[in-house]
Amino acid sequence: MTLDGERDLSLGSVLLSLKEYSANLLCIDPFALYRIHVNYLQ
Repeated sequence: MTLDGERDLSLGSVLLSLKEYSANLLCIDPFALYRIHVNYLQ
């Protein structure tokens, strides 16, 4: 596996984890994802 391949796999794993984490947050707090977007936009 190349370094680029490892980096892509790592990035994919991070994105998947963030996606699952976001889904869990939404199950608990429907506005969590909205607040995250607002924080990044400020």
